[in-house]
Amino acid sequence: VLIYSVDGLNTYFPYRYFLYETIGNGYLPLWWHYTHLGYPFIEVLQSSVFYPLNYIFLPLYKSNPFLAYNLGILLHLYILEIVIYYYINFLLKNRVVSFIVSILYALSGSSTGYVDFLTFDNSIPYFFLCLYNLHLLIYKDIINQKDYLKNIIIAGASFGIIVLIGHPNIVVYTLIYSFIYILILLFLNKSCFIRI
Repeated sequence: VLIYSVDGLNTYFPYRYFLYETIGNGYLPLWWHYTHLGYPFIEVLQSSVFYPLNYIFLPLYKSNPFLAYNLGILLHLYILEIVIYYYINFLLKNRVVSFIVSILYALSGSSTGYVDFLTFDNSIPYFFLCLYNLHLLIYKDIINQKDYLKNIIIAGASFGIIVLIGHPNIVVYTLIYSFIYILILLFLNKSCFIRI
């Protein structure tokens, strides 16, 4: 059984299958020759060739490609739950509420409704991880805590992973929302403007 809709079956599953088949045979997936008289596969953003978590289930693809594809979807929902849990726990300081919110969000329509768009669904945990670390960065600046580097690296790495996953809209949304989010946080914390 495959978790899919139209795009999952017509695009993302064949892309993943081709990626794992070529890598498993020791070749780079350079050319996709199954549609449109062929095109460079490695240049297709949504093929996610350079996304590291794609290769976790590479050995499983040989025996059961449908299970490997579904486990990739479930892995990203789990990562989303973890990121949302820590983010909400930072905001509300309540573990029970954070746990409930993380489960509800990961299983909500806004998360599971995009399972068909695999690159979009894979990008969402890193989008929230980027916003969470930007929030921590500004919060640490307000309370004069000086360990910025970790949050800068995590925010930058999560943005880099979003680029590697290959959904160009999420890259643009992350830039726009990060900028707006930082402005809102700075506006809500008047003490930031006093020191500037």
